[in-house]
Amino acid sequence: MMMAARTAIDFAAINAAALANGRTFLQTLIPNGKFRSLEYQVRNPIRDDKCPGSFSINYKTGVWKDFATGDGGGDLISLWAYVRGIGQGQAARGIADMLGVAVAKESAPSILHSARPKVFQWGDEGPPCSDNEARRHTYKADGVPVAIKIKFRDGKIAQWYRVPQGWQPKKPDSFKPAPYITEAIPPFDPELAGDQILWPEGEKDVDSLGKLNLPAFTFGGVGDGLPNGIAPYLTGRHIVILADNDDAGRAHAKRKVEIACAAGAASLRVVNFPELPDKGDVFRLYRKGWDGG
Repeated sequence: MMMAARTAIDFAAINAAALANGRTFLQTLIPNGKFRSLEYQVRNPIRDDKCPGSFSINYKTGVWKDFATGDGGGDLISLWAYVRGIGQGQAARGIADMLGVAVAKESAPSILHSARPKVFQWGDEGPPCSDNEARRHTYKADGVPVAIKIKFRDGKIAQWYRVPQGWQPKKPDSFKPAPYITEAIPPFDPELAGDQILWPEGEKDVDSLGKLNLPAFTFGGVGDGLPNGIAPYLTGRHIVILADNDDAGRAHAKRKVEIACAAGAASLRVVNFPELPDKGDVFRLYRKGWDGG
């Protein structure tokens, strides 16, 4: 069988690979933004941007625009080039290297292929720790690590997913969401079936509640969204939703209520913390000496 020669950068495949993991891609490229519907709103890193919201990227289509300057583009490759100050070809190669996909496309006749992320053969611990790592949170299914979220000191976030061959940065199509839980008191232990379990926003909140011996879980904060397929964890449970003290946190809590109601939760309660400063959360309460009451 004659192998096809590689002749040109496959911009379409590289852009598709970036879009397939759009949220993580954008948080890695330009951290500290917020997701609102399909838009990622963040300060433009290449100018003195004092107006959050003027720089916006659609993480489903890759279309981006700086409404203050008029700069914009139609895909994530052009965004990478813009932010890094490099050419389109160099940007495409950088993204391909990060995602572990092929740079070049094959000339005709060619065999259609999907972008394959690079797989790393690490153990349960996932990727090795780096000096820049601030913390990591391991999501498990039946006690087995299936996903790892890493926060770096520079604000960047990396997501890794377990596949049969090891770990990869792209979420597999077959991935089934699993909650991040308190280890000491697992909230989904059958013995707690009739008890209230707490659903705060992020992983640090869960860790804080675990130190108070309270059962808690999360599927990630506002930036992570709420994945499909989590209903089995909510059906028949008595759930207390702890909302972050900002508009995004309250909207996230409202969406949790809708999902839990549809899943048939036994009871629901939402707790807000208006006494906290803007963006305040359970972790901040814990640092102030909250006892969980």
